[in-house]
Amino acid sequence: SIIPDFNANILTDHFPGLEWGFIRAGTESEDRNPEDDFYLAFKSGVSGYDHNHLDQGSMILAAYSEILLSDPGRGGPDIIRQDPYINCLFEAGLGHNTLIFGDGCYLDLKLFPDNPVYFSGKGRITYVWEDVQIIQYTTDNSGLYPTEPLQKFLRTYIYIKPGIIAGYESGALIIADHVSLNAEKSHSFLFHTPGEVSIIEPGVAELTNHGVRLDYFGYCSVPSTDKAELQDTSMPSRNSTCYYRSTENPSIQSDWVHVLVPSRADDPPSERPVFTSGEESVVVEWGSYKILLNFIPDTGWVVMGTQGE
Repeated sequence: SIIPDFNANILTDHFPGLEWGFIRAGTESEDRNPEDDFYLAFKSGVSGYDHNHLDQGSMILAAYSEILLSDPGRGGPDIIRQDPYINCLFEAGLGHNTLIFGDGCYLDLKLFPDNPVYFSGKGRITYVWEDVQIIQYTTDNSGLYPTEPLQKFLRTYIYIKPGIIAGYESGALIIADHVSLNAEKSHSFLFHTPGEVSIIEPGVAELTNHGVRLDYFGYCSVPSTDKAELQDTSMPSRNSTCYYRSTENPSIQSDWVHVLVPSRADDPPSERPVFTSGEESVVVEWGSYKILLNFIPDTGWVVMGTQGE
């Protein structure tokens, strides 16, 4: 079938050295409001030599004029630094949409105040690719967490453009993660929202903020668990509800596919994708449309092909 031309309203770019990337996409319509567009900004590298957080792999996502995935970041009066846990909510992995081990706080790393020697050169965007249906960024966030047995943390962002999947007005974001370790360890991926999280069933959740919903559908290669937890930063404007996707038991390797679909909260539920896994492959399928992901060592999960619609 003919692919609608939505590229006129799609912008994407990345910044080598800073290792930031972004995607902005909107549908083609006469009454289009650019503020309602899909927005994604993600980070793979360092912010600078002398100021960094454990946020490689983190992202911010917005649609329909509301933030759906937030990054607490850092801000407010210096008094918050007197509370070690709240400090972790700003600077450590716990405060970002990325990989963590344990509670994600890392008070024993002595990384705060910032340690430029440790952070220098960590994380990068390794590959960028776009066609009429998708935009793909692959990233390598290995080299983090010196007290953990981390060998590889590879994260791929795949944006399926509007009009490709029926009913997905703002498109869909797939995040494919690979974690390999030198020793078995329990670990989690986090998704912070300034709104609320409703867990529908394992691997299925709704993140809702001011009348806008982000449907989450997840696959994991090892048994996993879900939980939602309010992160109280003592600054209401930066509070979040964190959706944890965690390994059920210590594991030496895990692969994850997170599908995120924004919509208005009163829209019908998004069509659920079906995940089919094979040897170093995962197929994500919505009725007549499917996308094939293959794992390439030292690169991560990449799109090998699409079919349908």
